[in-house]
Amino acid sequence: MHQQLLINLVGWAGAATLVLAYALVSTQRLVGDGVAFQAMNIAGAVALTLNSAVHGAWPSAVLNVVWVGIGAVAMYRLARRSRKAAQQVAEQAAERELAAPSGRVSGQVRVAAFSTAIRHLLIPAMDRLAREHPGVVCSITEMEGAPALRELRRGVLDLTITDRDASLGLESRQQVSVVPLREDPYRVVVPAGWPPVHDYGDLADRPWIAGPPSSTTGQVLERLGRQRSFTPRRAHVCVDYPAVFALVAAGHGAAITPDLALRGIGRDADRLRVTDLPGPGARHLDVLVAAGREGQPAVEALLAALRKVAQ
Repeated sequence: MHQQLLINLVGWAGAATLVLAYALVSTQRLVGDGVAFQAMNIAGAVALTLNSAVHGAWPSAVLNVVWVGIGAVAMYRLARRSRKAAQQVAEQAAERELAAPSGRVSGQVRVAAFSTAIRHLLIPAMDRLAREHPGVVCSITEMEGAPALRELRRGVLDLTITDRDASLGLESRQQVSVVPLREDPYRVVVPAGWPPVHDYGDLADRPWIAGPPSSTTGQVLERLGRQRSFTPRRAHVCVDYPAVFALVAAGHGAAITPDLALRGIGRDADRLRVTDLPGPGARHLDVLVAAGREGQPAVEALLAALRKVAQ
């Protein structure tokens, strides 16, 4: 009787542990590839395996054995990542010692960013690095959003440049360090041939070139519509700013664009007009640094160059 009660308690404890682990990950209190989550999964699955085997529920027992195996593989990979991070710390210390006498640093920095940041922030920062720290080599990948964050957490990247609508606040970023870079105001641009625009009422019936709903410019246009009581007519959806400017210059619609992107307006400058409409707000540009890479001399040199360029 007591043994049966103990087995039941073990089973319920295992089920509660698995549910708790899922709830903590869903509420972003734990990360899915962290030690705590995997340990809770393994412990819960072991308890349920024991309970299922005693009761002869073999499909459930086998399922939980597989669950334990998946957790064990994940823990092994986490251990490898931890050893790699420790090695990186040792390499950072060695690089700092080498850099101290001359004041110059060297090393490779792997960076991901969206196209506007590459053109107007990273390339000027690399030019500055070439003068001040010629031993620092940057490897750039055009990537953003969830894929870039995933590669950052895996250690494939050292840092990535991201953007977010200033009205949304700073999103929680686990396993990375967030370095604010600059505030980038939004502008409303219209074709040069359109009549003068004095307020958003003048654009209520006009077509818009919008970003996707998940993009910062897409979110800003949605917010502006709510605040100014109009429903934007999204005639086109476009991510690439040179393409956006070409569509605006050709008279196909108005658009919201960050100030940084206007640096690359090029030959379309005479065919579109930047308005003075209030309210679009701004986006924040942040640099996310992979865990274990903070303080690494080459990374710090690039961050310093990015800050100077962003001013």
